Amino acid sequence: MVTCKKCGFENEDGKKFCSECGSSLAEAEVTVAVAQEETVQAEVVQEEVTQQPIQQQPIQAEPVAQPVQQQPVQQQPVQQQPVYTAPIVNGTAQPVPEAPINYTEADQKSKMVAGLLGIFLGGFGAGRFYLGYTNLGIFQLVASVLTCGAGGLWGLIDGIMILTGSVKVDGKGIPLKD
Repeated sequence: MVTCKKCGFENEDGKKFCSECGSSLAEAEVTVAVAQEETVQAEVVQEEVTQQPIQQQPIQAEPVAQPVQQQPVQQQPVQQQPVYTAPIVNGTAQPVPEAPINYTEADQKSKMVAGLLGIFLGGFGAGRFYLGYTNLGIFQLVASVLTCGAGGLWGLIDGIMILTGSVKVDGKGIPLKD
């Protein structure tokens, strides 16, 4: 029996066209013949495999690595340098002055005062004048005047940045106190 590829109807052997749909059965016969030939080849290969004796290779153990004794590493003490953030004016970082070696607590500026001045009077550059960044304070004041007060937004953002710790030193390089 030959099965039609298109409709699946089983036709008698020797017919060239399907009795149901009329399509050619020549392709179906070739497919059946190839499938039978592949089955016969698979059986021959299976017989050859079962007839060959299995040769076992001796298993060689790999040498076990000996643990390496490590010498303790002597670490040098790390001297931590304070990290200072340079103010950015017109897209370029301004040099941060080095902190004086001897400064007292009275020399330190308050981060809280600078931040609040920046938030409430930032349009006049008050926070930056307080910290000693005179040029930056002037830029904030000029920006507010030229933009009819809209430049005060810069001072507001600057005051928030001072309070969050983005500005860590005053104009002389002395760290801000909390």
